[in-house]
Amino acid sequence: MNCPDAREQFSGLLDEHIGLTEQVPLEAHLRECDACQLELEALRINKRPRPPAWSPNLDFARKALEALRPHDLLERLGQRVLPFARKALEAMRPHDMLEKLRQRVLPFARKALE
Repeated sequence: MNCPDAREQFSGLLDEHIGLTEQVPLEAHLRECDACQLELEALRINKRPRPPAWSPNLDFARKALEALRPHDLLERLGQRVLPFARKALEAMRPHDMLEKLRQRVLPFARKALE
């Protein structure tokens, strides 16, 4: 067995999905080839379970929102959202504007006021 043939079998060896007819020549090659031994060991290390990924601290976001005063919230909405809304409203016909307000804005406003 040569190195390219051996490398094709590494995945099956690590997952224990190769039979004895493939495993015996592969292990014989690994006993003789230092390069393949190193590559297989690197694959084994990468396959080990890793610690869980970082997750954000949502408590911080919740506390920040709670600390935001209503006046600050309205000011930020005025600075960031309203300019976009104005441009969209200017491009609409009056009839379309009223219909969109009824369909989209009023339900949110009702929920916000509850």
